[in-house]
Amino acid sequence: MPGIAVSIFRVLLVCLAGAASAQSAPASLPPADDAVTDMAPVLVSGVQPGPGLWKVSRGDHVMWVLGTVSPLPRHMQWKSDEVEDMVAASQQVLGPPGLVIGARVGFFGKLMLLPSMMGLKKNPDGATLRDVLPPELHERWDAQRRKYLGNSHRFERLRPIFAGKELYDVAMKQIGLTDDGGVRDLVSAMAKRHGVAVRSTSYQLVLEGPRSAAKTFKKTSMEDTRCLSQVIDAMDSDLVEAAERANAWSVGDIDALRSMLAGVRKDACLSAIGGAGFAKKLGMQDVQQRTGDAWLDTARDALENNRQTFAMLPMEQVLSADGYLARLQQDGFVVQAPDEPSSGSTTH
Repeated sequence: MPGIAVSIFRVLLVCLAGAASAQSAPASLPPADDAVTDMAPVLVSGVQPGPGLWKVSRGDHVMWVLGTVSPLPRHMQWKSDEVEDMVAASQQVLGPPGLVIGARVGFFGKLMLLPSMMGLKKNPDGATLRDVLPPELHERWDAQRRKYLGNSHRFERLRPIFAGKELYDVAMKQIGLTDDGGVRDLVSAMAKRHGVAVRSTSYQLVLEGPRSAAKTFKKTSMEDTRCLSQVIDAMDSDLVEAAERANAWSVGDIDALRSMLAGVRKDACLSAIGGAGFAKKLGMQDVQQRTGDAWLDTARDALENNRQTFAMLPMEQVLSADGYLARLQQDGFVVQAPDEPSSGSTTH
């Protein structure tokens, strides 16, 4: 079962906070003096192979897919020779699925990120978590805050859904995990080194009235207390699961990844975003579907026009029975996992 980090924080929260994070990323906090370390899992280190590559093909056109997970062990070094060879022989590298929030401005209707959304992470009217959370939930939040942040109260004015994300990220760093181990940057550097174009697969959400939309968001309450409660309930166990996924990716244990990512849990955090009143105003109520369609449309086009393409895709979309590779398989493409014989098998 994928942990909270996979299904909650690496999808819509990052999209919502992307404009703010890109311009004003907070400095990392030092570990709290009383941070609990007895639950910290053992993480692999040194040079590791990572997983093999999935092959998607039709005729003599092929796309090699690197399944990615986040986070990864901070002290792991990825042995990426095979990936570099495939990138060098490709006509395009496709980036992972994503969302770009922009606005039509000016005569030419260019897209731009929204500086006005910098304040969207805070509670309306300057409220703190103590103001918006039920007393019992705030007490549980405070216990986790002290465990991972010590005496710091830096997240107290954030909406519950974002406070949960920030606390999780701090805890992740304390046990030795990092966002994605620099995999995306390494692949981009390989493409640049070999003169291969990198093509975005992100869905572009264009806001026609960005200032009005930002004001609506900032003043709108979200039903996200259940989200924070879910994060607190699963915090320690989910960190262990994230470490196990990271280790499995690092050593290329695809069977373990299949087992870990076999189920999908319904998250209160996703419901808080998709069900909020501002989601419809911003056109975000079906953003997951649109994001997937954007990646798939780009992948189909690349497979049609390139003899060879290299792509990055979250591992849950690689392995899931209804993931993006399964949908390409339904379209008639041959999908072959790295641990399958090269006999034209179409399962993954």
